[in-house]
Amino acid sequence: SAVLESVGITQGAGITQAGVRTGIDGTARELPSGLQYVFADPGFFAAVGLPVTVGRTFEAAEAATWDVVAVSESLGKFIADGGNPIGHHIADWESNFRQVTQGQAPRFSPEIIGVVPDLITNVNATEPLVVYHPLGRPVTVGLSGTTLYLRAAGDPRAAIREAVAAVKALDP
Repeated sequence: SAVLESVGITQGAGITQAGVRTGIDGTARELPSGLQYVFADPGFFAAVGLPVTVGRTFEAAEAATWDVVAVSESLGKFIADGGNPIGHHIADWESNFRQVTQGQAPRFSPEIIGVVPDLITNVNATEPLVVYHPLGRPVTVGLSGTTLYLRAAGDPRAAIREAVAAVKALDP
């Protein structure tokens, strides 16, 4: 038997190339490595065990906007030159995508409201620069795929069976 403790969802992950310039507080700054954008629901952070180290993460009511974001510790340090990144602004994914592919200026510049530990998903990126957007507003360019994250106590296979049964109940 298993008990689901938390569930989270992410959609897509856009990644810029190293050396791309992005809007930070209205000024284009060159990044030391690629910048990754992850679209996550509020449950994602608990499901993967990412506690907030500074500020907060977004709430469900903020999902329809791109007014706020959370960032990885490495990105926060870069943005604030080692200080506190809360209150700074960074260009959103679509703005970065359009800037690189079409030369357009950023349209949205969400406020950073929280910092979470670096999540190493690539051994070549030990200081990942990650922006976590609230999942909810449709993404129109450059992303695909949805991932479900489960955190459970007890038998992990039982948790998977329970989750699959719940999904099949919603959509056979």
